[in-house]
Amino acid sequence: MNHDNLINEYFDGNLDSANQELLFSELSKSEEFRYDFNQLFAMKLAIGKDTAAFVPAVSSTEALFTSLGIAGAVGSNSIAGFWALHRAPLVTGLIATVTTALVMFWLLPIGSGGSKFENNNIPIVSSYSYDTADLIIELPEERSIESNVKNEQNMVVIGSKERKRIISENTRLNKQLKNLQNQVARLSSTTNKLSEENKELKLYNKQITESKLNLNKKRIENNVNTVFQSNFVEQPNSFSSNNTNFVFNNISTYNSETSIKLEAALGRYFQNIGPDFVERNNTFTDNLRISGLYNLSKEYSVGIDLRQENFYQEFTDISNEGQKIIYQQQPTVYSASMLFRYSPEYLEFLQIRPNIDLSVGATNIGELARVGIGLDYYLFGNTYFYFKSDYTFLSYYHKNINFSSNKFGSHIGIGVEF
Repeated sequence: MNHDNLINEYFDGNLDSANQELLFSELSKSEEFRYDFNQLFAMKLAIGKDTAAFVPAVSSTEALFTSLGIAGAVGSNSIAGFWALHRAPLVTGLIATVTTALVMFWLLPIGSGGSKFENNNIPIVSSYSYDTADLIIELPEERSIESNVKNEQNMVVIGSKERKRIISENTRLNKQLKNLQNQVARLSSTTNKLSEENKELKLYNKQITESKLNLNKKRIENNVNTVFQSNFVEQPNSFSSNNTNFVFNNISTYNSETSIKLEAALGRYFQNIGPDFVERNNTFTDNLRISGLYNLSKEYSVGIDLRQENFYQEFTDISNEGQKIIYQQQPTVYSASMLFRYSPEYLEFLQIRPNIDLSVGATNIGELARVGIGLDYYLFGNTYFYFKSDYTFLSYYHKNINFSSNKFGSHIGIGVEF
């Protein structure tokens, strides 16, 4: 049911209790609905007080029906007009009345002694007496208006309660909003404080770092003999002259993991020579060695080994007469080898570094392989003396026949790293 029907049924007194609750609920919710209700209520009240103001005149009604072509729709005040307008129903009513009277006279025994009531037994009411105080006059329209006023008052009370509830709810929500705003403000203030404290901590750490750097710088300036193990080879402080310690690492730019080594040495070798062969004068100058190595790391190095050395050779041949001939000789040869060196760091002690050499190469008479062990003694930082012992195997050909020779030897030399 729409709003207009609810209002009209309410004012007509035909609205049940369920729809009345719906009406009051809608009135408390909608301002536009309350406005329509008040307007219709005012109209109903005005019509009840001044009906003539809202009922059209007879002349206006007659003129309207005449313009519509309905003549005599509204009769005049004359008898002729009245008779013309109500002739048919009057004639019909008159005939019905006469017929009814004839039937009654025929059926009822009027004037005979057979009547159930004697004339003297019929009560006669000559006058009426009543108390005007007990007279109750029902005025439907006025009662409806009073009921509407009460309903309107109830509606106003309900609307007032609803408004109070809404105002209370808004007040509660506003308080919650203010509390949230206060919490946000406190969090923002805490964040700002933490940011300031963080800045202060960063500044404090920076000051401490600068202070430590300045302190280390002063210590370094006050101790010019400081040796940094990460950049230099450790040296004992026992080497002295005139009670002054000399540390050579302070002026060295040597890096143990990327340096180059150059070595030079003299050697003396021993060979298995036949009993009838007279060995040549084998001196240190007969075995010379020059090597160059590149340090892949502190333990591993690769390089080239160049040597001048002599080998004892013994091989057989067949003469033109078919006799077997044994040749013995001890020539000087020149060799070039690819060298690999391993210096285990965990075996270093007192500036002495053990190492192992492996090399393969070629000579002007054949191919060779060599293995050796040695010790490097670092005396002046990047300068060292070394002692090596090695075994050499030589393979060569004579008239497409393979022969071999081997020897043991040792050599001493000096090396430099840079």
